[in-house]
Amino acid sequence: MMIIYDQNEDRGGRILPEERRLKMYEYIRKKGVATTKELSKLFGISESTVRRDLNELELRGLIKRTFRGAVFQHLTGETTFMDNMKLMRREKEAIAEKALEHIYDGDFIILGGGTTVYSLVLKLLQSDISNLTVITNSLNVGMKILQSGKRYDLIFVGGKARYGTFECVGDDTIDMLDRYNVGKAFIGVNGISHEFGVSMSNREESAIARAMIRRSMEVFVLADHTKFNVVKAYRVCGKDEVDLIITDDGLDTSILEEFRKRGWRIEIVHRSYPDVDHNTGYHVHNRSEIHS
Repeated sequence: MMIIYDQNEDRGGRILPEERRLKMYEYIRKKGVATTKELSKLFGISESTVRRDLNELELRGLIKRTFRGAVFQHLTGETTFMDNMKLMRREKEAIAEKALEHIYDGDFIILGGGTTVYSLVLKLLQSDISNLTVITNSLNVGMKILQSGKRYDLIFVGGKARYGTFECVGDDTIDMLDRYNVGKAFIGVNGISHEFGVSMSNREESAIARAMIRRSMEVFVLADHTKFNVVKAYRVCGKDEVDLIITDDGLDTSILEEFRKRGWRIEIVHRSYPDVDHNTGYHVHNRSEIHS
């Protein structure tokens, strides 16, 4: 078995910094996400040393820093649907559970693409909600609903299919969206900045998100805490076009307060842990609070 660290590093077990960083990168790549505390224990080094290593890995474009640690950064800069499904799973489930509380029998909704919205679909299909009309451009969302046996009225807006994210984009998709007036839209995004607004990594997907927002009376943005204070290349909207952002309690309090000062409405959900989460050492119960 390969030993990637030695807790007795001060007695001669220290590995070279570059070797340690490479092993740290491999660990994050395989796991998808890791906390500073977790890496400190795993490699037998201080949290400040972990942060320096993560800074170096981020400079190389290998990982993305978060408030509590790091997530794997796909080398192309745009992760695939399957890559993203591995990341922040507990956070996405908690966000989806809260988002479900905003959907009622008889609603006419838009569901965008992305893994957090997909998590909402899984929760929706397990619920008692039966009378629903759903518009989506996501092949994953559409197929999951069709295979579920739920008799929702499903409207699929087609167009050019994107590999990796399994979403339809382009003028045809936008033209179809523009035919409808919808009650609520649930969308996932890549970045949220109080200065630059909501943004995405892909130009075509950002255009679809803008169309969904334009056709909806209420807009819900579903985003885990790693999306905050992140600016991507393509702007989707500003705070005045978003009715509510639902995120998890990994969001730093100072960041939350700064957004609140500027008028953003954010609902925080507390992640559910089966007992003690070994990645963080925290024992957290299910509860939620709204910050408006």
